[in-house]
Amino acid sequence: MSIILGIDTGGTYTDSVIFDKQTKQILSSFKTLTTHENLLIGIEKAISQIPTVLINQINGIVLSTTLGTNAAVEEKGGSVGLICIGPEIKETLPADLCFFINGGHDVEGNEIAKINPSDIADAIDQMKGKVDAVAISGIFSVRNPSHEMMVKDAVKKQLELPVVCGHEITSSLDYPKRTLTALLNCKLLPVINSLISDLKKVLASHNIHAKLMILKGDGTVISEGDAMAHPVETILSGPAASIVGASVLTNLKDFIVVDIGGTTTDIAMVKDGKCLINDEGATVGNWQTKVKAVNVVTYGLGGDSEIAINHKKQITIGPRRIYPISFITDRYPHLLLEFKRIKQTSHRNISFNDYTAYVLVKSNRSVTLSQIENDVIQLLQDGPHCLYYLAEKLTTETYKIHTQKLENLGIIKKTGLTPTDILHAKGEYMAWNRDGVDFLLDTLCEEKYLNRGTIADEIFKEIERKGLRSVVDALFKFDNSPMRFVEDHVKSVFFDQLFLSGNHLSLSLSCHLPIVAIGAPAKAYTRNLEKDLGTQLIVPEQYSVANAVGAANSMMVKKIKGIVRSLDEGFACYLPWARTAFEHYEESVIYCENEIRASLQSWLSSEKLLNQKTDIMIKEHFVNPEDRHVLIETEICGEVFGNPAF
Repeated sequence: MSIILGIDTGGTYTDSVIFDKQTKQILSSFKTLTTHENLLIGIEKAISQIPTVLINQINGIVLSTTLGTNAAVEEKGGSVGLICIGPEIKETLPADLCFFINGGHDVEGNEIAKINPSDIADAIDQMKGKVDAVAISGIFSVRNPSHEMMVKDAVKKQLELPVVCGHEITSSLDYPKRTLTALLNCKLLPVINSLISDLKKVLASHNIHAKLMILKGDGTVISEGDAMAHPVETILSGPAASIVGASVLTNLKDFIVVDIGGTTTDIAMVKDGKCLINDEGATVGNWQTKVKAVNVVTYGLGGDSEIAINHKKQITIGPRRIYPISFITDRYPHLLLEFKRIKQTSHRNISFNDYTAYVLVKSNRSVTLSQIENDVIQLLQDGPHCLYYLAEKLTTETYKIHTQKLENLGIIKKTGLTPTDILHAKGEYMAWNRDGVDFLLDTLCEEKYLNRGTIADEIFKEIERKGLRSVVDALFKFDNSPMRFVEDHVKSVFFDQLFLSGNHLSLSLSCHLPIVAIGAPAKAYTRNLEKDLGTQLIVPEQYSVANAVGAANSMMVKKIKGIVRSLDEGFACYLPWARTAFEHYEESVIYCENEIRASLQSWLSSEKLLNQKTDIMIKEHFVNPEDRHVLIETEICGEVFGNPAF
């Protein structure tokens, strides 16, 4: 029997499941709040709920984590030194120290300039004691990695630091993006390594010693060792987990998955049982990488999205994530008392914004802050307070208290109305304190002259409308529809018409694939998607922990690609580790295929798989595919896949 512990750390919740892969049954599941200041706290809480009888049966653990994605978006991580071999890169690179030295190869893998050893030595001397890792990237290194390997050997001899080469991370010819990907990988090394190391300690403390694997952004798993060496591959593992989980829970081969979390709604398409992969590479924050990841479209709509109503009584939802007022007043009852006291004792009208409250997340003062910012941090030490209270204590006006910098630094976090709170107001979800929600809605209606009896329903309708817009917009992108290029204000006219009942014209939509909705708030927010999109809506029984199910059921895959191209004289075989020249085409193809098979077999000897299958695909590319006279190149792709043998 193969009992797997699947763990998914999402933006709001950390989910865990005990999954029996033989019977395809969830034996137990748990949800705890994600602790962003330290993910291990939330994970430990989830693990501590597992019954002892099940702990003793766990054969393997798979972790899906947002940590790599978040660290890349927030540009956090270790300090990295970069040595580039070839021309200077104009794009911005997140390197702490950057050096460009002569060298590199052309597109055929021929050396275009020799490396001067003194250039390498100078770069190494300047990096000593200043960086945590070193990234090396050379122009066209994927066609000949010899210069990268030469620099790597020199760095390893002088510095006891992790060293990563661009050709080891991606086979992309794109020099700037390959360099960026290698850089991000180095920045994430201490982040992911610390997480895995600490997680293993937590597991050991609960007497869990099973094999640990990590979910990649393409929906497959890698060993903890590979994750610690190539942490950049964990980017977007959360959305990947949702796709796999939806497939397992529904047994569907073709569908749209809508994963509604606390921060975002992630939408992806599955065709023939496979999730679509973004061949251009994952975009994370400001960075366009060459990391293979699922093709997912993300929208700033979730259970914790901020709700606001402007002077025109227009409702906006997101994209900023805040703490639900129901959650904060449940955890800190004094905040609601503070609201009521201010309303009763104030000598002027208090606006809805004056009740905006803030929670201290961390007391990090490593950056320079103003006096008033430091004073705000001090006042929040004893718990959250609203803006009016802070102004009162600081003897100033609310508009003079600027919190944006503190929020951007993650030192404080805003609390207010969210979709989760609207579910409390409607009586559909009562996990926390509804009184705080009612107070804010009352205040909002008084200030904006809104109907208190219908405000919750009106906001809820807008949540549903934004969800529908997100799904339709994603479908435009998956279909490569011209509508994906239409400006947002023009799209708004189209979407508004969907909700209007005209005298002579009405619009309707029809989606040709079923929609699978997962995530904690999925059931509440998607109930009308079936009618609005004219399709089947499926909300699996275990929809709230689908990501953890996906983590527990992911396959293991190893892919190696080689290329054979003609030279002025003869042919060249390009493999990830070397370039080899041949006189004849046939021998170069045979050599490439044999090398790939041998490498896959070597990998299999260390990574045991169940139900494994090996495929070797050879594809020739011609200038004119119809007459097939002039060969451009031949791709030889090897792939081994199967279930991890825990």
